[in-house]
Amino acid sequence: MNSPLESVTLFQFGPVPITQAVLTTWGIMAILVLGSVLLTRRLDLVPGRRQAALELIVTTLDTQIRETTGAEPVPYRGFIGTLFLFILVANWSSLVPGLEPPTAQLETDAALAVLVFLSVIWFGVRGGGLGGYLKSFAAPNPVMIPLNMLESVTRVFSMFVRLFGNVMSGVFVIGIVASLAGLLVPIPLMALDLLTGLVQAYIFAVLAMVFITSAVEHAAREPAGGGDLTGAEPTPSPKTKGSLMDYLPLASIFCAAFAVAFGAIGPALAEGRAVAAAMDAIARQPEAANTISRTLFVGLAMIETTAIYCLVIALLLLFANPLLA
Repeated sequence: MNSPLESVTLFQFGPVPITQAVLTTWGIMAILVLGSVLLTRRLDLVPGRRQAALELIVTTLDTQIRETTGAEPVPYRGFIGTLFLFILVANWSSLVPGLEPPTAQLETDAALAVLVFLSVIWFGVRGGGLGGYLKSFAAPNPVMIPLNMLESVTRVFSMFVRLFGNVMSGVFVIGIVASLAGLLVPIPLMALDLLTGLVQAYIFAVLAMVFITSAVEHAAREPAGGGDLTGAEPTPSPKTKGSLMDYLPLASIFCAAFAVAFGAIGPALAEGRAVAAAMDAIARQPEAANTISRTLFVGLAMIETTAIYCLVIALLLLFANPLLA
């Protein structure tokens, strides 16, 4: 099994090395383009089953964008939908024998993160102009400019590290189990890998939506920072006596904050102990340093999965809680 930090060059295209991840990415792009052309031909006013299924997917995507960010989905539908479909197909390509998903390579995930970073700038400038976008870094006061600029970089960096760690760890676990126990035993893990690939694609797309719409809102906000952009006066909510249902939003926020805190502190402590144990093992057995390092790398990636699941729980509590409907 090759190291995920190494890219095996298949051939050279002039000065550019072509790796398996690049070829797989080109294949996925061709499948998505060809599939979209074939599936969207001859659309009718009275949809058939194929067109109805496509419209259901688009409607679901629009609903997710609207419920997650509160923004109209039309400006973001194309980018977010393409991003989600590409990552989903790339993650599920690991089920093809002999094929490693391109999202298990650092360069692919870094390229996706760069696309999100550039899209945040593009939509922010388009929504509030260049001046409005630059002024958003000074919110709530100019002292926050360095921190806001650093945040815009680190949050995108965390996106590609999270995607890389989780996809790569899944590929490693299935490969190790298959090499030790045979071909049929990893089937449950492969089914779990399907779910993990879907969750990772969903999280990446949701985070991209949140970052983009947040940049647009800050850029389009009035300098005074007050009021509804439509000019309508807010309708005051009636004062009612507190009941159990009134405290559900507060409880959801508290539980989501606890999940995020646990996802941040727990994996940090676990990774610290794992690194310390690995360093101690390498000091005791220097000849096994390579094996210990590979095992440590896989372990760190799997520990990161805990943070991902905590983030999923927090998002579900905040945006998909049926008790708050």
